[in-house]
Amino acid sequence: MTLSTLGFTQSIWIADNGRKRHPDHEYEYLPDPLQGKVVRVSLAGLVEMELFEPAVPGLQGGLFSPTSVIAFDEHLGGNGDIWVADGYGKSLVHRYNQNGEYLRSIDGSRGAGRFDCPHSLWIDTRSGTPELLVADRANGRVQVFDMEGDYIRTIGADYFDRPTVFANYGENLLVGELNARITVVGPNDELVGYIGDNTPVSEEPAWPNEPDSAGIPQRTSRLVEGLFNSPHGVTSDDAGNIYVTEWLIGGRYTKLTLVD
Repeated sequence: MTLSTLGFTQSIWIADNGRKRHPDHEYEYLPDPLQGKVVRVSLAGLVEMELFEPAVPGLQGGLFSPTSVIAFDEHLGGNGDIWVADGYGKSLVHRYNQNGEYLRSIDGSRGAGRFDCPHSLWIDTRSGTPELLVADRANGRVQVFDMEGDYIRTIGADYFDRPTVFANYGENLLVGELNARITVVGPNDELVGYIGDNTPVSEEPAWPNEPDSAGIPQRTSRLVEGLFNSPHGVTSDDAGNIYVTEWLIGGRYTKLTLVD
């Protein structure tokens, strides 16, 4: 989910990948007749806009399973364009105008290479010039584009593992990595450090959960305070606190408090 501001009105963008887990099934999702889509809702929960896969030859067919959506709002210096990552589907990023009309798609091939699970999008304004960040998760890197969708550079190919989600943190950028840590990136794309690094846990059986005696995944007993298991969402507040959600049976929510 991302917050969007239109004039004086705030709305919430939600990416619905269209697939649900089944407790008796293995890792892969069961086939589901429901379509993936992104939805903008008011703070009262009323649907304001829905976007589906672009009706463009060559893009349709197969799975459309969006994982992230973000709008280039005016307060970010933008024109209202909407960017959608089809992270669990065809590994594309689509651009729509503020009215939901399709403009273009990018796949990373004119950048560092073809996306493989572009899981999250972020509009980074720290430098004063807005840039679109794409968490190219399975490739272990972040690709950076201008707001027209043209490639600029790659971040972190030498220090990311599975970049999954973004949040601002002062002059730094927080990147939640699915494989068990939060990575802090400085204003010049440099690695500042890792928080709660627990990467080896991702090699454990049935991670992010653990198997019971019959081999069926159950909530893991490997959770350790101060170490992450499977970050899937991150944000921060004005006081400098960090909030992390994790992807596992039952979930886990962690608040990291800024100390002097």
